[in-house]
Amino acid sequence: MVRSARTTRSKSRITSRAKSRFASKSATRASSWQLRPAKKSNRRQAKKITNRFKQTRPARQQGGAAALVKISLGVISAVLAVVFVGYQFFLPHYLFELSQPQNLLVVPTNLESEDDILLFAHVDAEERRRSFHVIDGSAEVEVVGGYGRYQLQNVYPLLKMEQKDQQFITAAFNHALTMALDRVLVVDRLTADLLDNGELKQVLLSYALSERSLDYLRLHYLLKDQPRNSLAVLGAADFSKLVPNYQTITDQQARNCPVAVINTTRTNGLAGSISKIIEDNGGLVVRITSENTVRPISGLLLGERAESQCQEVIQLVRGLFPFGLEEAAASSQETSQYRSQLILFAGEDVAGTFGGGQL
Repeated sequence: MVRSARTTRSKSRITSRAKSRFASKSATRASSWQLRPAKKSNRRQAKKITNRFKQTRPARQQGGAAALVKISLGVISAVLAVVFVGYQFFLPHYLFELSQPQNLLVVPTNLESEDDILLFAHVDAEERRRSFHVIDGSAEVEVVGGYGRYQLQNVYPLLKMEQKDQQFITAAFNHALTMALDRVLVVDRLTADLLDNGELKQVLLSYALSERSLDYLRLHYLLKDQPRNSLAVLGAADFSKLVPNYQTITDQQARNCPVAVINTTRTNGLAGSISKIIEDNGGLVVRITSENTVRPISGLLLGERAESQCQEVIQLVRGLFPFGLEEAAASSQETSQYRSQLILFAGEDVAGTFGGGQL
């Protein structure tokens, strides 16, 4: 009896344990079944977010590219605006901020063209004094050095073929035009058609950039301000009449640097011819004379003030002598004798250049 009671209790314990195990397993299974749908739901939601992000990414990329393009265009526009303002206003002011007026001549280097022109520009710090002229290239002039008469458009190619230096070339044009030029500039072609259709402005600008020359750039601006077809083509003789209007020497400089011209050759009128060109271009000649001692080469004696006060007049005088000048210091006795800071002796090397009316 006692034994059966124990057995019954053991069975009931085993049964209760089994039930509890079964119940816990059932609960575990049920909870796992409840969690599985939740995991799938999270995955679906993550997938939807990923897909949505993938769909919006190209739009965002396009928006970023568009913003970058806008910024780039804004920067470019700002740079162009600065360049335009500088080109129109600041650069011209800088280019023409000169301490001394200058005379520039542009000549063609091409021998093949028959309708070439030459360009003359008087460049001054004062805008109202700036001038621009077109010279007929077919006009014939006397070329220094015994070359005879040539068309203006052919003078530069001729002298370059003869391997003449810049001093000789500048002097040749000074005499041909009776003008004191500071510099002679060159371009390949220089025709009236280029001037009429407006292309010449771009030609001068391209030379300014390629040669890195402010002179070409000044000419570009001067021509840019000229109305199209407003420039008449002048003959060499007509242009020479304008020379006194474009002097590069001031009255004060001329008074500080008087010039004496002495003819040392047998050519009559040589000193007078030289003096006329000097005076037409603003210089002051206080004495014209001759001496019996013949000099084969022209020379220039400089007074004590010449180096500091007479550079513009010295440049004018030098530009008239194609073979250069022998220069030396003048004694106080010589400056007193000739009453001049610059004493110019014309030698045999220029006897055929100035004398007899050849200018």
